[in-house]
Amino acid sequence: MLAQGRIVRLDKLGSLYATLSSQGEEEADKVTANSIRKVGVNYRPGKRIIESIKRAGFTKK
Repeated sequence: MLAQGRIVRLDKLGSLYATLSSQGEEEADKVTANSIRKVGVNYRPGKRIIESIKRAGFTKK
């Protein structure tokens, strides 16, 4: 699913989604797979995880 550009939902744990960065092109027809510089996967925590972290007392520095 990630390869198709879809968000993968992990129920109450959160979700995973694909990211990419690319080289800018002057014209749309010049954009190719070679324009992609970096591909990654990001995680967005669900409410359950966020609430657990708050209860645990972790703070951002």
